[in-house]
Amino acid sequence: MLVASALAALIVFALLIAVIWPGAPLTVVLSLVVAVFSYFRVDQFLYVVVFLLPLSPVVRTGLPLHNVAAIVHFAMFIGFCAYQIRAGVSLRAWLFGEPLSRWSIVFVMIVLVCSVVFNSPTVWSLRACSEIVAGLCFFLTIGSWVRTEAQVKNIFYAILASGVVTAFIGFYQRIIDSYGDFYFWLHPKQLEDLDPWTGRITSVLNYSNSLAGFLNLILPIALAAILIPVSSRLRSAAVASLVSCAGALVLTASRGGFASFLAVLLLAAIYVARQASSRRLLLIGGVILGALALLLFFGLVRAPWLEEDRSAAMRLLFWGVAVTLFLRSPVVGVGFGNFRELYSLPGIAPGVFDVHNLYLQLLSETGLVGFLSFCCLVVVTIRCCLRNLRQNDSSLQTIVNFAALGAVVSLLLHGFVDFLFIVSPQFTALFWLILGLVKVTNRWLVQKRPALVRGAEVAR
Repeated sequence: MLVASALAALIVFALLIAVIWPGAPLTVVLSLVVAVFSYFRVDQFLYVVVFLLPLSPVVRTGLPLHNVAAIVHFAMFIGFCAYQIRAGVSLRAWLFGEPLSRWSIVFVMIVLVCSVVFNSPTVWSLRACSEIVAGLCFFLTIGSWVRTEAQVKNIFYAILASGVVTAFIGFYQRIIDSYGDFYFWLHPKQLEDLDPWTGRITSVLNYSNSLAGFLNLILPIALAAILIPVSSRLRSAAVASLVSCAGALVLTASRGGFASFLAVLLLAAIYVARQASSRRLLLIGGVILGALALLLFFGLVRAPWLEEDRSAAMRLLFWGVAVTLFLRSPVVGVGFGNFRELYSLPGIAPGVFDVHNLYLQLLSETGLVGFLSFCCLVVVTIRCCLRNLRQNDSSLQTIVNFAALGAVVSLLLHGFVDFLFIVSPQFTALFWLILGLVKVTNRWLVQKRPALVRGAEVAR
């Protein structure tokens, strides 16, 4: 506990210095510190990084990479990679030994090739590419660093506790009826681009829809930890996180986010609830939450109907531009992150908005090649999760795979109205972390197979 507290204080202090003393020298120093912790595999440091995932301040580094969280994830990968080399681990087996790892790398590499080789990279494109590469690095680090059930449990504790804190910061915004000074300290650029406060909470993330997407990655973990009897302590943490994150999700007034959560409730009733009474409670709870959300959306936290019409109209305009860009370059797209650079619409500020659609964004920016590689990654992940859920070898393994299944389904549903990989680095990092935990449970299955074979031979 003392080590974890000291590390937390050190990281918070580093974040403060990052704002006071920005620039490349600080980036180098921070990266070296993170790489050292990762080289020696200090688990407490890992848990602190996970807990602080909602915090992702932007600093001036003089480089396209300007997100502190992305810098940390890059440095963690470099430090852990050095550890793997020292331990004599084959980098080829580490990076390409599993289908999930292979398709993750293929997807990110195709994004890079489409953006840098076949298109002229812009600042927006380089930033978007750096953040998705940082997410891949985080995935590879988590997938090999974490090995035991105790580590997975501690990561879950960090995620659930982080969700509670994030939700309560959002509740505080609703109480003071404002974004708050802390929000603008974290996101100073929002002073220029953000719409006036309408009651939709953002917590420490940049937009309310980003917060909804982030919470929808935590809620499947909480649901599964409540329904699967791993430990009373984990269940208590999950209850606190479920109640607070679900309440915060409603206050984001994100229709895409809330539809995703209702889908996760349905998935929990199918794949996780082991008793008929639990299934009924999940379905009844979904109906109640849906009715409550309708009342809140259009009563307390939603902007006037005129604002809603404007939001829908803007999305339609963005989708039209995305289709035009896709037709201009249907194979490799116009470059990941370049939509902000290329759209030009009267009355809409340039360089601010994305497509607000996962599928059209990928098609327009990475073409059919990038879109199909993403589809392959999604299919591989879903098949892996469903296979592991059917085997039901370990309660903790069930929680991990349901969390990943819920994360992918939430991404796909919310993706009809938002694209969170570029907009929200917090979402990107947590999504890749959860996929990394799936890689951990796959390794557990491989390790158990020889024992199962020996047991079958003895039985004969």
